[in-house]
Amino acid sequence: MRYFLIILSLFSFSFTATLLVPDEYSTIQSAIDVSNNGDTVLVSEGIYSPSINGELFPINMVSGIHLIGSDENLTIIDAEQTDRVITMENCNNNTISKLTLTGGLSDTYGGGIRLDYSDPILTHVTISNNIANWGGGMHSCYSDPTLTHVTISNNQASQGGGMRIIESDIILTNVTISNNIGSEGGGMRVFDSNPILTYVNILNNTALYYGGGMWLDFSDPTLSYVTISNNTADYYGGGIRLSNSNPILTNVTIANNKTNNEGGGMYLNSSSPIIKNSIIWDNIPESFYISSGTPFITYSDIEGGWEDEGNINDSPLFVDSENRDFTLESTSPCIDAGDPNSSLDPDGTRVDMGAYYYNQELLLGDINEDLILNVQDIIIMISYILNNDYIIYGDLNQDGSLNIQDIILILDIILGN
Repeated sequence: MRYFLIILSLFSFSFTATLLVPDEYSTIQSAIDVSNNGDTVLVSEGIYSPSINGELFPINMVSGIHLIGSDENLTIIDAEQTDRVITMENCNNNTISKLTLTGGLSDTYGGGIRLDYSDPILTHVTISNNIANWGGGMHSCYSDPTLTHVTISNNQASQGGGMRIIESDIILTNVTISNNIGSEGGGMRVFDSNPILTYVNILNNTALYYGGGMWLDFSDPTLSYVTISNNTADYYGGGIRLSNSNPILTNVTIANNKTNNEGGGMYLNSSSPIIKNSIIWDNIPESFYISSGTPFITYSDIEGGWEDEGNINDSPLFVDSENRDFTLESTSPCIDAGDPNSSLDPDGTRVDMGAYYYNQELLLGDINEDLILNVQDIIIMISYILNNDYIIYGDLNQDGSLNIQDIILILDIILGN
């Protein structure tokens, strides 16, 4: 009996299929409708919409089906404001990849994609220019999706312009949430959820009332290497509004956020976040406004100061914050200033404060310290040589002086010789 089951399993696996749209099926939905568990619906480059290929919306996913495009810039699923783009209810074992979801319109949940009791993997997906009452780009309810290399931008909703999350422990890695608009929670509106955000950028989002970047309610997310910048709210919490929430923020940069009332960087109501190795700077009108709660902040750069272990109140010396470059200059006081008990930065040095570490590895020839070798380094080296100056980064042959030999060695590296 056991061998029969193994053979049956192998037999079933061997018959998973790839269904081609539009070569074999004119619409995405028609391919999904005849798919079996484990099949892949492979969508060629092009625009799939009511006016172009007769696609009807929303597209209803089923369990076990993988929806894969050619490239998120080339395979566009456009609902043309006829309905939501994708609906997933009680779906599992799904992957959605290499697509753009746009033109969705819903008077309820999720203009781009609605998840109910579903746990898909989304990778290399753009969700943009969708509108809903709740969750303009995505609405996730009782779902635990995983998002990697996903962009959620230019969506609109009453709550959660980019995303609205309810009782969902969503995982976001290398995700950008930008230029979304919501009455509450321009970027994200989160209820009763504990999402994990790593290498996430939340920027340029707008809330007409509360929480420009994020509004957390009864939620305890974990944020690591996250940047929350250039978000605005008319009322409380330009960057983040916390209500009955205790998030953990490690190596987070909260900068250039603004509100017309209180809590430019962060507004706290009955909340006690844990913040470490982070930078909170250039938020208007202030870094924090505490209605109630007690934040625990250590080894962080807080504008206005914060009395606790390892904290500083010095300009972080961002490379170009006006253009949203929050990397650190070589003289930043945030370098090697994080918690000494934290893991080391990738260059093997003590952890820095903020979302971006300063790479201290010696790159010979990189005179302007931008971590690449190019003609700019040669120009600067010539200036050093003409002025009889010395810099160790320019001394490629390590003979203690800068000369034409070093220039030749840089040229060889640049040209790949």
